Amino acid sequence: MATALAVRQNIGNWSKVFPNELGTELRSLVFIKKLLAVAASYVLYFRDIFPESAFHDKQLEGIELKILKESSEFPESSKIIYWLKGCFDAIDRKYLKSATIALYTPSNKDDECNVIESYCFRLSYGQSNISLSVTSENESLCDLSYTSDKEIKSATLSLLKNIETAGKRLSKLPSELMVTMKLQYYDEVTPEDYMTPGFKRADDTTFVYEEDNINVRLGNVRTVHHSIKMHVQTSRRLFSGSVKSTESTQEECVHEISSNSQIKSKLNEEEELSLSFLQQTLASDESESQVYKVRCPCGVNTDDGVMILCDGCGSWQHAICFRISEEYNVPVSHVCEICAKNKPELLQSGGTTDDTIRNMTDDARKATCLFRRAISLCMYVDSVSPAVLARALAVEYTVARGIFNRLVKEQVVKLPGPKRGEKLVEKEFLKNTVYPRVFGQDEKKGTMVSPEFSTTQKPTNIHGAPGKRTQQSIIQSTIEKEIDDEDEDNLMNNCTQDSLFSPIADKKRRKVDLANTPINIFRP
Repeated sequence: MATALAVRQNIGNWSKVFPNELGTELRSLVFIKKLLAVAASYVLYFRDIFPESAFHDKQLEGIELKILKESSEFPESSKIIYWLKGCFDAIDRKYLKSATIALYTPSNKDDECNVIESYCFRLSYGQSNISLSVTSENESLCDLSYTSDKEIKSATLSLLKNIETAGKRLSKLPSELMVTMKLQYYDEVTPEDYMTPGFKRADDTTFVYEEDNINVRLGNVRTVHHSIKMHVQTSRRLFSGSVKSTESTQEECVHEISSNSQIKSKLNEEEELSLSFLQQTLASDESESQVYKVRCPCGVNTDDGVMILCDGCGSWQHAICFRISEEYNVPVSHVCEICAKNKPELLQSGGTTDDTIRNMTDDARKATCLFRRAISLCMYVDSVSPAVLARALAVEYTVARGIFNRLVKEQVVKLPGPKRGEKLVEKEFLKNTVYPRVFGQDEKKGTMVSPEFSTTQKPTNIHGAPGKRTQQSIIQSTIEKEIDDEDEDNLMNNCTQDSLFSPIADKKRRKVDLANTPINIFRP
C-alpha cells in the first residue's frame, strides 16, 4: 500500500521575527525598528564585514537570515548593535530621518571619508499612508483604505531578497576599511541639545564618493504609521555584471505597495500588545530564550524589556524594577537584592544594587517593582485598564486591579478613557511629579531621569565590556508631536548635505552625527 509522507517546508515563522498585526502605532514602531536591525545585519553579512560566526541564523518565510550577535566574543559586531540601539532611541522619539552605514578608507584629511559603499535607511512617520476618497452627487460615498499586513509582509520579503541579490552582484571589498554610521534628524521636531546615544556631532565630517558611482533603490516598506526606504550607493567597478542589467533586475524585484484593502477593526482589549513583545533582541528565538534564567523581585520571571544580569547568581532581572529605565544606565556590575544580602563582598568590590528595595519584605518589594513597571508602561500609552495591565505586566487580573487602584490613588490616571474600564494617563503630572519620585536620584546609585529628559551618554567600550549588558530595549518615551511625510530625497548623493526637499528650507539644518569610534575591519 502506498504511503504519502507530508514534507515539512523550511519556512520560518514571521512572528518569530516581526509582529503579526501592524495596524497599531505601537506594533508598527516595533516592526520598523526590527526591520532596520535585520536589514543592517543582512547587509553586513553579504558584504563579509564580519565572520559568519558573528551572526545568528534565522528563518523567515524561506529566507536564510543572518542576524548580528551581541557578545563580548565579537566586540566589533556588538558595537554595530550599540549604534542600532541608539537609532531605536531616535526612532522612538520620531527624530531620526536617515541612518547611513558607510564603508570607507581613511583619507589624508581628518574630516574626510573616502566612501566605497554606503547603505542609507530613510524613515518617515505619521499616518500619511491612509487614503480617504469621497464621491458625492446625491449621496456621500466613503472609501477608506490603507496598507494591509499582507502587503507589508510582501514588501519586507522583497527588500530582504534585494539585499541578497545586491550582495551577490557586488565585488569583494578591500581587505582593510572602516565602518561607521551617520544620522540625520528631522530638525523641525528635534531639540537642539538632543544627541542619539552612542553618537556625537560631526558637522565637519564629509563623505566623499567616487565620481563613477551608482545609486540603487533596494526597497520601500510602509505601514500605516511608518515607512522605511533603503538605498545602496557604490562604485560601478564593484558590480560584477553590467550596471544596466543590475538596475533592471532591481527594478523588477522591488515591490511597490499599490493595492488597497478595507481597514481592519482595532484590536480589542483582550488583544492589547504585551510589553514582552517589545523585546529588541536582535536575534532571539525559543531555543535561545531557554538559556537565560530570569528571577526578578517583581515575581514575573519572564524576559521583558531591558534586562540586567546579576554578577552574584547569574540570573536576569528587569532593569526597570531596579530603577534603570535606559540601557546606557545599566551599571558595569549589577547585584540583585538577594545577592546584595548574601554576598556583600560584591558590593564592596564595586557592584551596585537598588538600596530602596533591598530591606523590604518580599510582598512590599514585589508591589514596588510591579508599580515601577506600571509607571514605565504609562509613560508611552494614553490610557490603561486592569485588563491592559494584566497582559502587559504578565500578572493576574486581581493583581492588576490593585496596581490600577494605586495608579488612581496616585492620580496617574483620572478621566475615563476611550474603552470601557480604561482611564486616561495624566501625562504632565506623571512626567513632572510621579516619574521623578518613583525613579528619583539615589546618591549611591546615580541619577535616574525620565526617558524624555535623558542626557547623552558615552558609548560602552566594547573591548572591555563583560558581555552582560542587556540584549533587549523597550519603548520608554512618549512623543506627542506628529511628523508629516515628505517627498523622497536623494539622500545618497551626500548624506552630510541639506536635503533638496527640506520642508524648512529657510532654516539651517543640523547635519548629521557620526558614530563615536569607527570600526577598523581587516579581512584576508
